[in-house]
Amino acid sequence: MHRLAVVAERLLGEPFRVAALLGSLRPSVAVRVDHEIWRALWQWARRRHPKKSRAWVKKHCIPALGQRTWTFATQTDKRTPDGKPIWLRLVYAGETKIRRHVKIRRDANPFEPQWQPYFTERAFRKKCGLTRRKAGIKTVVKPAPLTRGFGAA
Repeated sequence: MHRLAVVAERLLGEPFRVAALLGSLRPSVAVRVDHEIWRALWQWARRRHPKKSRAWVKKHCIPALGQRTWTFATQTDKRTPDGKPIWLRLVYAGETKIRRHVKIRRDANPFEPQWQPYFTERAFRKKCGLTRRKAGIKTVVKPAPLTRGFGAA
């Protein structure tokens, strides 16, 4: 794990990391979380280099990557084919895709064969984030695990 990731985890704690990974933040909350993360990291960088100016800290701890000029990042040991360094940057909570929880249908029973396609589709959607039809995959219905082998004459 890179030094930047370790510092962010120590400063912000587990709840921020879990919320960002789950993608359960509203956009307005994500902006606030991004600001608090930035503020904590800026305070850490200033505390880490107490005798340096703000401009020096910004130049060395916050490189300009693409269109973003205030991104906390660190160089990795890896290089592109052109010889440029590869940067590891902090992920913004605002870039996290929001995924809503979909409740299971009240009548659905995983032990009844008639509901097998429903649970198969639900598992696929949870894993991949889209339906089989949108992914262009044919649906193959297999019998439920408890009914395999039963009823065959």
